[in-house]
This record gives sequence, C-alpha cells and structure tokens, in this order.
Amino acid sequence: MTETKNEAASKESTKDQPEWSGTFEDVTNHQRAFKITESDGTTIEVPFNWPGRTVAENLDGFSYGLINGVTRDTPGTYHEALLGLFGTPKVAGKVHEPLDMKFFEDATNQSDRNKTFDYLMDNGESFLTGKLN
Repeated sequence: MTETKNEAASKESTKDQPEWSGTFEDVTNHQRAFKITESDGTTIEVPFNWPGRTVAENLDGFSYGLINGVTRDTPGTYHEALLGLFGTPKVAGKVHEPLDMKFFEDATNQSDRNKTFDYLMDNGESFLTGKLN
C-alpha cells in the first residue's frame, strides 16, 4: 500500500511542528528564568523572583490545605500566590500582562497550556524550597 500525497504531506507537516519544551536557568541566587515553547510555536519567557525568606516560608505553609477533611497539596490559593512571584512575561516575543489563572485556563491549545502551568509551578516551587533547605 502506498501513501497518498495528503498522507505524506500530513506526516511531513507534523514533523515540522515543534513539540512542547521547557527549560529554566538560575540566572542569579534570586532569579530563575523560564523559556517555554508550546507545540503551536508560542514562546513564553518569564522570570521567577525569590521573594525573601519570610514570604517563601509563608508560601510554603500554603502548599497544603484541608479540603473537605482531606489534606491536599498545592491548593489553588497556593498556585495563585506562586504566580505572583513571576515577573513580566514575554509571550510570542511581546510583553504580556502578569500571569494569572485566566492565562492558563483560556488558552486555545489547552493541553500545552496545562503542561506550561505544571512546569512553571513545579520548577518555581523547587526554586523556593531549594532556597529554604
């Protein structure tokens, strides 16, 4: 069985599309820089800033919550507070308003935006807890 032109073109265009990728670099003791490319080519660059020990310890206290009698890690209030530590992002090369939950919830490519959210939260949190230990 041979491929049709459409099948071959479809396979070729899939190869050309970037996959989701994320990297970060600790620029200083007080800042981590994130670079993310979503599979549709959207780039997101955003710094994460060390807030100081007191704020970091208070945020760490938010990282667990009692919800309906069950202890749950990283409730929404924790994520919202963590988002406040990200600096001004560049999205697709343009300065963007500060990141908030709506940025992650209203995306066209929701699967990638969920990956972006998880990546930023996990690696932002690791930057904070690494400084506390």
